[in-house]
Amino acid sequence: MSLLLSCCERLTDFFISQCGLPETRRPWYIYTLQTRISMFLSTAGMMLLGCLVATPYQVICFLVGILSLRRRLGGYHMNKKHWYTILLD
Repeated sequence: MSLLLSCCERLTDFFISQCGLPETRRPWYIYTLQTRISMFLSTAGMMLLGCLVATPYQVICFLVGILSLRRRLGGYHMNKKHWYTILLD
């Protein structure tokens, strides 16, 4: 079990017990926490590496472009098994 998954499970259990969230949606809460935390960590990592290579202004402009495209194009999830089936649709 990954460290991120175990942290998300503990956070979810805490919020369910303290805030009265429904237990039936527990897997959805865990998935949402995982995606938000991994998105934050990847963005922070890209910003740190980008600032070593370019100016912070360039890094912010690049990330705004990448994140807006990711949101419009549906993220990294692909429903197709092979890349060429996307081109054939």
